[in-house]
Amino acid sequence: MMKLFVLSAILSLPWLATGSSSEGSRNVLALSEWAQEQGIVMHSSLKFKEYKNADDDDEASSNWGLELAEAVKPGTVLLQVPRQLCLEASALRNEFEQTLGASKLQLALDALGPEFAKLHEDNFWIVLKLFQLCRCQSNDNSSSNNKWSPWIQAIPRAFTRFNKEEQECLPYYAKYAAEYQDQKFDAFCKAAAAMGELSTQDNNIKDDDTQQLLWAFQAVGSRFWKTQPPADSPAQPTSELVPIGDMFNHREPPNVKIQSHQDGSVNFIYDGDEGEKDLYITYGQSSNPHRFLVIFGFCPTAQFMPTMWSQLTYPDNPFSADVANMVFQVNDNDDNESPVIIPRVIWDAVLYALDEPPKDAPPPTYTVERHNRPHVKKYTRQVLEHHVAQQLSELAACREKIETMGSTTKNMELIRQHNAFVTGVFERVEKHLQETSGQDVLPTE
Repeated sequence: MMKLFVLSAILSLPWLATGSSSEGSRNVLALSEWAQEQGIVMHSSLKFKEYKNADDDDEASSNWGLELAEAVKPGTVLLQVPRQLCLEASALRNEFEQTLGASKLQLALDALGPEFAKLHEDNFWIVLKLFQLCRCQSNDNSSSNNKWSPWIQAIPRAFTRFNKEEQECLPYYAKYAAEYQDQKFDAFCKAAAAMGELSTQDNNIKDDDTQQLLWAFQAVGSRFWKTQPPADSPAQPTSELVPIGDMFNHREPPNVKIQSHQDGSVNFIYDGDEGEKDLYITYGQSSNPHRFLVIFGFCPTAQFMPTMWSQLTYPDNPFSADVANMVFQVNDNDDNESPVIIPRVIWDAVLYALDEPPKDAPPPTYTVERHNRPHVKKYTRQVLEHHVAQQLSELAACREKIETMGSTTKNMELIRQHNAFVTGVFERVEKHLQETSGQDVLPTE
């Protein structure tokens, strides 16, 4: 659950809900009762919390999250979800193979195409299963044959998707991410149609089934994660969507860790400081604001994204390949005097690109003295300054497009916020480079 909205409502619920639950499209009381019935174990201090935009009355876009009513000690197990409730990709693949046959699965993989089959096969099986559960639910008003129904009803009904006009107002990498999601959904439609699960391969959302598949695609995309089995475990990495566990919000660093292969359940363990009440897991790629905009529909702040990807990319460069560390420090907006820290790996990546060493040679170890030689730091600075100027120029062009369009839709406001966040980071990097002009790029060891 990835929305970071102004909190407009907090609902504290006892884990053991009493009395009958009223019917509703998003009934959290029914969810609480269902979780107990299904054997989900929730710590007594854990409670549900509703996130909703303060100026938005649309219930479909609100999100239910989790927080602590009382502080707990590090190591406390907050939540245990039986594995049979989880939509786990490898298990679902086996299920589909048994029920539909291996030939149907191969048709789906062929329809996905080599790239999407390699990268997103796990994702597809989870989407297909959630789609089937929703279709079963809509065909059976009592939902008696769908044990996941209360959880499905608690998932938001609406997710963010940018149309072609809106995508033109995004900087390159955000636009690429949005276009990629459209292509991915198109491939998922074709794969579902190849298996006989969808009557059309068209992703233009012209029929109810395609609309439902789009909802499942967006719901899974914003709520599932890759597993990381322990090094001594025979289990292979896979992907999973965990009921109730998918309601944790995102922050980097997180304060809740996930154990996905523990005693037949998925366990969520508190790993933060004593006294914290807000709970967070990480959904990966924690420094990429473009992914968070397109997949999760929110714009980060320094609190939730302390570093931002530098967007420096070089082919066959061992330093720029370390994407997780190719980041700029995101300073608090109220502390503009704080210096922007440019990590050493960025300077290494730029110097490596200028050196152009043989591709088959091992990565060099650049010394501080080498970085700080007058002619070296002159050119590495120029490269970095040019890169930052390019990003700011592109973002300025996006602002002009937005102003020309004059649109005030929710999506356009998200784009404005996203572009402003990215612009702010690059402006601080630019300021830092200007203020340190002529100085050593790295401190003397």
